[in-house]
Amino acid sequence: MHGSQKINEKELVALLVRLIRAKSENPPGFEEEVASVVKEYLESHGLSCKIYEKSRGRANVLCSMGSGRPSLAFICHMDVVPAGVGWTRPPYEGVVEGDRVYGRGATDNKGALAAVLVAATSVSTAVENDPAGTVTIAAVADEERGNAYGVGYLINEVGFRPDYAIVCEPTSCRSVVVAEKGILRLRLRSRGRPAHGSMPEEGINAIVKLSKVLARLEGFRMTYEEHPLFTAPTINVGVIHGGEAVNVVPSECMCMLDIRYLPSQTPEKILAEIRAFVEEVKKEDPQVDVEAEITEFEKPLLMLQDNALIKLLEECSMKVAGFKPVIKGMSGSTVAKPLSKKGVMSVVYGPGDERLCHKADEYIEVSQLKLASQVYAEAMLSFGKYLGDSRG
Repeated sequence: MHGSQKINEKELVALLVRLIRAKSENPPGFEEEVASVVKEYLESHGLSCKIYEKSRGRANVLCSMGSGRPSLAFICHMDVVPAGVGWTRPPYEGVVEGDRVYGRGATDNKGALAAVLVAATSVSTAVENDPAGTVTIAAVADEERGNAYGVGYLINEVGFRPDYAIVCEPTSCRSVVVAEKGILRLRLRSRGRPAHGSMPEEGINAIVKLSKVLARLEGFRMTYEEHPLFTAPTINVGVIHGGEAVNVVPSECMCMLDIRYLPSQTPEKILAEIRAFVEEVKKEDPQVDVEAEITEFEKPLLMLQDNALIKLLEECSMKVAGFKPVIKGMSGSTVAKPLSKKGVMSVVYGPGDERLCHKADEYIEVSQLKLASQVYAEAMLSFGKYLGDSRG
């Protein structure tokens, strides 16, 4: 390691284990247990913080150091997706094996939260005594289910509006993410004709007809222009519902598509292509009666690639680890989107492999936790030099 802040590795791991053991599955998403760990840790190191709740138990923790402008926020979320099945280790114990800490949320997003907290307490005296601006630690709720009780609430109702934000989602500390694909959710609704299950020829099976469309979906290709920051657009069939009873020919079936799209595409164009695709299937089976409609969408996020946050993280990473992270885009979505909509310049940088998110046996490497914590600490100390009071 190059010259950098000293980070207590044992304290870092112990804090992460405590955070993993604090329940915050979303749904239902009650983050108050994690928030109490965060609050207790910060206050034990002489830092004060406030808890904000839109609804009882849906806690957000804000802790600020320093004063004045510019203001830089480090944002982590406390909620996690349900553990699910397939684990070979208990998902909520925080099992430490060698360089790995296993548990739901280890990578997404409690590992980064631990790294930010330890970074903040390691530099708090310096930041308070020689402020180059304000550093805010934001441990937020509801990231996994739409931000209504988290960042959305903080921005729209609490008045949380930093000048800059580092969203501490996993990038393996090897990249700074400045772009996110668009999100489009489509509903496909299939209509048939009911009949008795013993006489299926008297009806039209809406499930079977929709299945014909879905079976062909893997071969469907959207039209788009390649983008240097993104991989190809994707379609996932995430939900399917149909049928009233096993002995009834189903008259209706519905499925939801999750589409991640590129800047060269639009929701309307994608919808038109899906409808044309359905018509092609209908030519082979005229009884296919499937309608497609948009239920929600978010436009792609493209940040300036020469923004000051990138320079800050590049220099801090160079000082700590001897390399600069690369500039990338991502397929997933973070709170950088709602922040950017409100004029908060945001990038994504953090420890952990995003491919482990939401999987069984999720883990994070202690070495990455320590690296991230050192980079965050350096950024808290030096951000004023790079960001300045450029936001007015």
